[in-house]
Amino acid sequence: MICAAVLLFHAGDYDAIPARLHRARELLRSRSVNGEHRPVEVMVLTLQLAVDRAVGDMPAVAAGGTELLALLAEGGAAEGAPAAQHRAIALNNRGVAQLWTGRTEAAARDLWAAAGASRAAGLELAEINAAGHLALLQVMCGSVHEAAHLAGRARDLADRGGWATTLQAVAAYLALALVHLDRHDLVAAEEALHAGAQAHRNDPEAAQRLVLSGVQARLALAHGDPALARHHLRTAREDRNPRTRVPTLDGWLSLLDDETELAAGHPERVAHRDPGTAGDLPRRVVQARAALALRDLRLAERLLAPEPTALPHTVATVEAGILNALLADAHGQASRAVDFLGGAVSLAEREGIRRPFRHQAGGRLEELLHLCDRTAFTDQLFADIRAARRSPHDTGAGGLSDREADVLRFLPTNLSAGQIAVELGISVNTVKAHLRSIYRKLAASRRGDAVVKARDHGLL
Repeated sequence: MICAAVLLFHAGDYDAIPARLHRARELLRSRSVNGEHRPVEVMVLTLQLAVDRAVGDMPAVAAGGTELLALLAEGGAAEGAPAAQHRAIALNNRGVAQLWTGRTEAAARDLWAAAGASRAAGLELAEINAAGHLALLQVMCGSVHEAAHLAGRARDLADRGGWATTLQAVAAYLALALVHLDRHDLVAAEEALHAGAQAHRNDPEAAQRLVLSGVQARLALAHGDPALARHHLRTAREDRNPRTRVPTLDGWLSLLDDETELAAGHPERVAHRDPGTAGDLPRRVVQARAALALRDLRLAERLLAPEPTALPHTVATVEAGILNALLADAHGQASRAVDFLGGAVSLAEREGIRRPFRHQAGGRLEELLHLCDRTAFTDQLFADIRAARRSPHDTGAGGLSDREADVLRFLPTNLSAGQIAVELGISVNTVKAHLRSIYRKLAASRRGDAVVKARDHGLL
């Protein structure tokens, strides 16, 4: 029965495996308890873990991992090298399950233990898996710099061992893709994503399929294509096993939905949503961006208020610093704005983060950056911001000027021409002149029509 289950697993027929494992357990119950019992129980549990993980049932994986570790601790289940190998595998599976069910501290403990146990047991694939998922944990709710180190180590180990196209290497590639996106190195991100997709295609796994769709969506957003991002996110929702239970990934994909709405020019769909659990800084930051786009400064400030329970998250912390700087500047508190922005720049430089600065390209960010200490990193940020400001009118539709592109960004809001003039530091007559030019180039007769056509052309 166990050999039949292994063959079915190799063929990817996961639905047929539980019946074989159930029969194996029945056969075990019909035998007297002896020394043969526990090793067979270990095999049954290990196979069940593999099936539950393949379909994405992470609560079942966490429970099965705990049961297997307890069985191994009793003795007699396996001895010597087999026991060490099974323990490494159980820690790996439970660590992955803890990650995708939101228990990040427990996940980190199990995955670090799994990496060490795998190395000691000579299981390179398990070590690659553990390091890759540690990297995903860091890039999604921790340090970009640490994620780059962990993912690079896992990738190098996979390359040296000839494991580059295995399922266990996928997490490392996807983590690297997210690192490169946070650093706005889109070429490197695409290369890592391609390598991860190739490896995943050989041995698909439900949770990693969702991560893959999320990375594809974020890359589409980086290229200014919210429609393509929506497609990838819709695929993630629709193309999933009914047994898949991954609350952390569901929350992350929901956050990407909000980022896509912002990129498509719909901040009103994001700002007033439930900010979720306390300490969820990335979600609060995205909602604060939406509130700022709608000029609801009070809501933005409330969303960015410090929370003692917030988990460390470098990218969200950098973006929160940028938004706090813009809010302070809106209140005429120039020195406070520079302090906020200086802290964000310092953390961004240490981690190599550039993506959040592109979100606020235009407006006052560039002027405030000029007040910070000038370094090679800030020079790079200036170049990135200018590129982000140019990108909308590079796509065609009459070739908007830089200032016209700046004015266009405010059209989906309720700001009057006078208020837009204040935001951009130009006269009302200049704003009206830009509006006339925008309407002419977009062949629009009024503001609402211009917004619709700008979105159709991908300019908003």
